[in-house]
Amino acid sequence: MATQSASSTRIIRRDRAAGLAALNQGVTFDGPFLSVAGLLVVALLFGGGGPLFPLSEMFVQLAALPALYFGLFAGLGRERASGQRVPIVLLLMSAALVIVQLIPLPPTIWQALPGRAVLVDIAQATGLAVNWYPLSIEPELTFRAGLQLVVPAGIILAGARLTQAERVWLLGLVIILTGVNLLAAGLQLSSG
Repeated sequence: MATQSASSTRIIRRDRAAGLAALNQGVTFDGPFLSVAGLLVVALLFGGGGPLFPLSEMFVQLAALPALYFGLFAGLGRERASGQRVPIVLLLMSAALVIVQLIPLPPTIWQALPGRAVLVDIAQATGLAVNWYPLSIEPELTFRAGLQLVVPAGIILAGARLTQAERVWLLGLVIILTGVNLLAAGLQLSSG
């Protein structure tokens, strides 16, 4: 009986070691992988926050810069994963939308746009000249919205350079960090 138990334990350990070796196969722990992992850790710990919490939002955006770098330049030696064309096109279209809204328009075109009559009346009443203005009524908020694209751009571009095994590792990391966040939220709720 003891021999059978020891034999079963050895088989389980051998199978577990083989499973871990298979999971580690294809994981390089290099720049693209570490940058996405770091971004996920910062994003799940600090959260986004939006306009109410600009400091935490800034931390997440700064953490996205290495992923963006590795996705654009440093990961060029790696193959892009298949199926990444659609997310990259959507990302480029989103960036183009922000850029187009920030391009200054001639006064005649800008004044003819819907919702501009009140702004033109205010400018004329206060004696301000109607100059070239961007399509966006709130260019600063549009620019901030454009900065929000840094995080998904970093994830999409660097993530396109990851192997399947590296993506599985990142999924495990997300699950672990989500559990930690849930535990912290439960402790906060229970303490009042």
